[in-house]
Amino acid sequence: MIDKIKEIIGEYFSESDRASAILIASYFDDTLEGILKKYFVSIDSSTDEIFDGYGPLSTFNAKIDIIFRLGLISKTFKTDLHRVRKIRNHFAHNTGIISFNDEPVRSWVNDIYESVGILGSKEEIKKIPFSESRVRYIISLILMLKNLFTIREKCKTLKSATEDNEVYTMLERFEGKKIFLDGKEWTIKSG
Repeated sequence: MIDKIKEIIGEYFSESDRASAILIASYFDDTLEGILKKYFVSIDSSTDEIFDGYGPLSTFNAKIDIIFRLGLISKTFKTDLHRVRKIRNHFAHNTGIISFNDEPVRSWVNDIYESVGILGSKEEIKKIPFSESRVRYIISLILMLKNLFTIREKCKTLKSATEDNEVYTMLERFEGKKIFLDGKEWTIKSG
């Protein structure tokens, strides 16, 4: 984890503000996808249609929302991830020269930096001496990534959907047998 964070920091500071904002958001997008793939039932395929193309979880926005709805992150953390997405979109869709110190990016960065859900109390945050938005952003993102890495480690891949076939195979052995439940007669069917 530490090596990956060092790699991200090195790349972040070697790029322009625009490239840094887009790259770091892409890394967050990939990390959320990794968490979801670990959380969901695994499939035996190199591609996963729910994450690819126009799939329901192909966007950063959708991944943020589903991670929240699964209860893996707090509402505050979800809001901060959406701010990361907004910052990425702002840099990606504005052709002029912009930086982390320009509005509205600076406000979004400060909102993330001051977020109680990530860094603790506002008094603690004020003790951190960095005022440049780009530095504040990377400090915040490192803490967010640390939280996401912890979530990813706690998620366990669910058993493969093919294991359901074992249940159906077992049911096929009892095909046509009659059982009694709640005083009623039932016939087992596997399909």
